[in-house]
Amino acid sequence: MAPKTRKFLDALTQDQILGTIPSGLFLVDNKRYIVYWNPEAERITGYPAAEMVGQHCSILEGIECGLGCSLFDAGSPDKPIIGAECDIRTKSGEKIFISKNVDFLRLDGEVVGGIESFVNISSQKKLEETLRLNSDELEKIVQKRTAALEEERTRVHTVLNGMTDLAYIVTDDYRLDFFNQPMKNVFGPSKGNICYEVLHNLREPCVECPWSKIKKGHSINEDREFRQNKRTYEVIHTPVYSPQGDLLKLAICRDITERKEATEKLMELNRHLDSFAYTVSHDLRSPLTPIIGYAEFLKEEYTEIKKAFCGEVAAPVKITMLCPVGRRQGLVVPHARAGQTPGKSPESESIHLLPHQARMRVQASYTTVPISKRVNPYQSMMRGRSRGKCIGGKNVLVTIHSSESFKK
Repeated sequence: MAPKTRKFLDALTQDQILGTIPSGLFLVDNKRYIVYWNPEAERITGYPAAEMVGQHCSILEGIECGLGCSLFDAGSPDKPIIGAECDIRTKSGEKIFISKNVDFLRLDGEVVGGIESFVNISSQKKLEETLRLNSDELEKIVQKRTAALEEERTRVHTVLNGMTDLAYIVTDDYRLDFFNQPMKNVFGPSKGNICYEVLHNLREPCVECPWSKIKKGHSINEDREFRQNKRTYEVIHTPVYSPQGDLLKLAICRDITERKEATEKLMELNRHLDSFAYTVSHDLRSPLTPIIGYAEFLKEEYTEIKKAFCGEVAAPVKITMLCPVGRRQGLVVPHARAGQTPGKSPESESIHLLPHQARMRVQASYTTVPISKRVNPYQSMMRGRSRGKCIGGKNVLVTIHSSESFKK
């Protein structure tokens, strides 16, 4: 021991040690009478030293003291005794709990008495009792909740087994926790096996495995094909929890093989319908192409034609077009009258009619007169002008109608 330490220990008196320790302490002789009572013992029990010295230690009414002395009885435990717990009565009659250490006092190898130190653990005991009661209550709640979860789990399994859709539950380590009866019919009993091995014949987790999203609380829909029966299923993955609170994945698989095949056939029919509609639309637009083109031609050339005929044709004239469409159809379309601006006249509406309708309406009102019989002086001019104005790859024939035609 260092000299400085020895110096301080020599300066420390026994009374100082006994008076400053944070534990109650007392000494008894071989007959168990108290011969020393320190200040902390006074504070804990309420008994002053003057009152306790000379008293038998049983005055404290400790449990062990009532049943026998743990210090001096022959059958008492080996000494020292550490951490023994008992309750005593304070001077005010309050019951408190203490934790104590006891041992013999020896002088020249002979037992001359005993020493006991103790601390008040009543607050700790109350907290322990409160925790115990709360723990019991919590245990009851947990048991009740667990029973409810187990009952709910049983109901869920019953519902899943009664479904015609395939259903299974997987743990987060890819092990199958539940297979409903339709799944067993396809894959056989597989509880406890690895899901990707049983369902997809793979040696590692699926690339598109939804577990990462399931752990975030999301539900996932996907279409998957099972190789065992070569059927396509719409699979809904949903997060669920076990009675122990472990996250699981519930997958419900609905067979959509026929629906998918029907959808593909419908899409193919739609493609054929689009192609047919395009063809019909093109065929319907083809007869109108030369009509519209010739209308543009008249718009550009009408002024000169009017001047050429103004001296020979006194009455207003009407110009129409004969345009062959296909091998079996011809279309006569009235376009404009001299002195009028082309617009929404009854005649111009024929452009929007089907070919046979337009022809029937025009022929019922007008008589087509070839230009070669009426205006020979200008036939070469018209042919010259129309030669560069072929509409839609077809030649057009310009005809002139007299005022008698309009009156009809």
